[in-house]
Amino acid sequence: GDEGLALTRDVDYDLIFLDHMMPGKDGIATLHEMRADEQSHNLRTPAICLTANAISGAREQYIREGFEDYLTKPIESEQLEELLLKMLPKEKVQIRETEEEADAEGGQPDGGKADIAKLMGEYPGLFGIEQIDVKKALAGIGSTEVYLSLVRMFYENVVEKTSELDGYLKRSDLKSYTIKVHALKSSARTVGAMELGRKAQLLEDAGKKEDADYIRAHHGEMTDEYGQIALLLKEAISKESSGDEDAAKEKADASKPEAGEALMQSFYDRIRSAADEMDGDLLDEIFGEIDAYRLAKEDADCVGKIRSAAAQFDFDRILEELS
Repeated sequence: GDEGLALTRDVDYDLIFLDHMMPGKDGIATLHEMRADEQSHNLRTPAICLTANAISGAREQYIREGFEDYLTKPIESEQLEELLLKMLPKEKVQIRETEEEADAEGGQPDGGKADIAKLMGEYPGLFGIEQIDVKKALAGIGSTEVYLSLVRMFYENVVEKTSELDGYLKRSDLKSYTIKVHALKSSARTVGAMELGRKAQLLEDAGKKEDADYIRAHHGEMTDEYGQIALLLKEAISKESSGDEDAAKEKADASKPEAGEALMQSFYDRIRSAADEMDGDLLDEIFGEIDAYRLAKEDADCVGKIRSAAAQFDFDRILEELS
């Protein structure tokens, strides 16, 4: 919340999204402080609350607190798009037809099914995981690329997130535990782990009621399932290269021109600028250009860490790696 408030004092935004449950200062408190801050550039900027609270009357509650609207998590791409069209300044909106939409209109009315078929062909193991409903997850996300990125984030963060939850429970910090298990619930539903999301929801509800006995009785079962699902997802989308493929890759890399110090500095400067602007598309473009060159080991390691951070939309970590 405090980081968001600092940004609103320096940047003019067209629209602000605030998560309701955040550690320390929640979304409602952050919004109230922003509206009262005369230094803010965003006193009248529309604000949207992101929440898992889909109960009757939630919209009226958030509007009373000062939000213009709200979206329930996991976010559905079509609802987000509709809200952007309604809230953004008209002069800043351009409607364009994507290639996928054109294909669908030209004879693929089941474009979504085509995406699922493609994903099934490339990663059949995903569809064999009993605890994962890939089709339901894709219906909310609308992009196989984004889904795969979220799956990677889900299993790459399992050790860190489990350790955090264990620590909060050990210290009897139920408030922080509740916020973290709330985030895990949303992540689980986003990748299609609906039963895991349900168990996290029950732990979140117990945290809100300060029912430590329930949490201690069910925490281990939930985190064990979290770890098992993360392992299954990792195995499903991690393709092992054969010896022939490795040899072909080494041969291809050897034929690339070497990226000199000046060129790498240019790449790093552009990456820094893209991270400052939180522009993931531009980062992908830069990585594509870097792939045309053979990198020194130090640069290859650095770019690898930056790419990992970019896959998790962690722009602050990108800037830390660059420094």
